[in-house]
Amino acid sequence: MKDNDNMGNVIDFSTRLYPVGSMALHPEYGIVDVFAANGFMRGIIYQHCEALPLDGESEEVLFSENIEFLETWVPVRELREADLSKDILLAIKRGEIPASETGLRITHD
Repeated sequence: MKDNDNMGNVIDFSTRLYPVGSMALHPEYGIVDVFAANGFMRGIIYQHCEALPLDGESEEVLFSENIEFLETWVPVRELREADLSKDILLAIKRGEIPASETGLRITHD
């Protein structure tokens, strides 16, 4: 009987992670917003960006992209806590974002 109680607590805890309205980090979709929850599944909204060709644009146009917000369902176990400041610093250290673009000064101890 005691083992069943522990299993019920684990299942109950997992279903409470990332409630509707929270932000999370998904390995494929990046930073996402949770818009729905159903047991172990979460409905998420993520941003999909696609660069567009500059054919026919004036010289003043430097960059063009199509941004869509899409919805999908993912298992709650694929989500991680979103810590934006930590994620930005890690991206700078990996060279994904130039520090000059963030306005941050990174020092090493």
